[in-house]
Amino acid sequence: MCKETKTPKKPSLAYAIITLVALIAFVVICYSLLKIPIMIALLFSWFVLGAFALGLGYTMKEIEKAITEMIKIGVGLFALLLAVGCMISMLLAGGAVPTLVLWGLKIITPKIFLSVAFTLCAVVGLATGTSWGTTSTIGVAMMGVGLGLQIPAPMIAGAVLSGSCLGTICSPVSDGPLLSATVCNIDILRHCKHLISVALPAFIVSLIGFLILGATKATGTYDPTAINEIIAAIEGNFKTGIIPLIPLIVIVVLLIMRKPATTAILIGALIGAGITVCYQGYSIADVGAYLASGFKISTGNSILDPILNRGGVSSMLNLIATVVASLGIGGIMKDCGTMDVIVEALHKKVRTRAGITTVALLGNTICDLMVSTNYFATVINNTMLCPLYKQLGYAPENCSRINGFLAVIILDFFPWTLGAVFATSTLGVPTQEYFPYMFFFFAAAFIVLLYGYTGWFMKKLDPNEDNG
Repeated sequence: MCKETKTPKKPSLAYAIITLVALIAFVVICYSLLKIPIMIALLFSWFVLGAFALGLGYTMKEIEKAITEMIKIGVGLFALLLAVGCMISMLLAGGAVPTLVLWGLKIITPKIFLSVAFTLCAVVGLATGTSWGTTSTIGVAMMGVGLGLQIPAPMIAGAVLSGSCLGTICSPVSDGPLLSATVCNIDILRHCKHLISVALPAFIVSLIGFLILGATKATGTYDPTAINEIIAAIEGNFKTGIIPLIPLIVIVVLLIMRKPATTAILIGALIGAGITVCYQGYSIADVGAYLASGFKISTGNSILDPILNRGGVSSMLNLIATVVASLGIGGIMKDCGTMDVIVEALHKKVRTRAGITTVALLGNTICDLMVSTNYFATVINNTMLCPLYKQLGYAPENCSRINGFLAVIILDFFPWTLGAVFATSTLGVPTQEYFPYMFFFFAAAFIVLLYGYTGWFMKKLDPNEDNG
């Protein structure tokens, strides 16, 4: 902050809490009651926080500087999100996603359908980094196929949501991990690597659960017409096989080699563009349009078309706006000392690992229930709790991991939250019906909380690493 003749006051704990409550109330009223888009609600909440900052003696110039300085932290994230939009469009146009869908459909039988749907949604979710995109595309396709196999709709929805959730929590190209890593000021690959200790066992437990469920509950015969029509549409519009998967393979290899994520993804998108032109037969002008506005195709199949028509730089603009607004909130609260005062109070009351874990659970639940978006919960809880983890000698990725999982998982547990409303409206299954089959949600929540309370798989601070 710029030094002024008049020194701003440090907020009291009561003032800080009132500020936080006012922020949450404003966002809730705008988003839930007035139906204002979340990015606009978060953006104009700057005025709410600005008023409290002015009350402490900060100038408008200082407030603006606090906002811009925090947003600067996200510049790399913005570039990465734009690269992700390009990559998704090229994985679609180049045939990578169609190939994965095709292979998945060809091995489906009623007994293994739920496990295949779960795995396919997980793979596509990890590749594209979006649970909602996967749910509204692959998930919708799996609902149609599963109903044709006479599998109960709630079971299909549970498998789809479980698989899709894995991508949005764990993919290095997903907005959730990117935002969580940014707020905790750690490298995205370092964050995602720490997630594996939760994601892998939760995936295995869920896969076994869906295999058992399919083997015991899948009954009757099915008409393969719907599946054959999707397969025919893919084979009639794309050249499939290993070649379309090369961009995806290259991206994974580069990320494993710890190359910068933005560079790796752009290289994959560039290779995908080459395959789209040279292998799929599209023009360079088509590729340019797809990179900007997303892939566009009409296969004649009503189930397949929604899977394929998306991506592009334009698909990331709303998300970037939301992240900018969220970072602005963090900048004001950080520079005005609001979060510092709350953290100091927590330091006095919460002195154990179990205490922080409980605060993370309650904090994410409250934020998700009131604001109904994981972005808000991620920003608030990581900002408050990351210093507490460091104080106890734990690396910041422990904080980003527990909040990264809980902020997303809790959204689909309650029928009135945005995640649950989206899932119900997209898949046509009420929350209370698919709730018992959300195996990955239950497994991941149990494991991440278990680690928090026991200290298992919790990394200690390393003085040789940048710990934010």
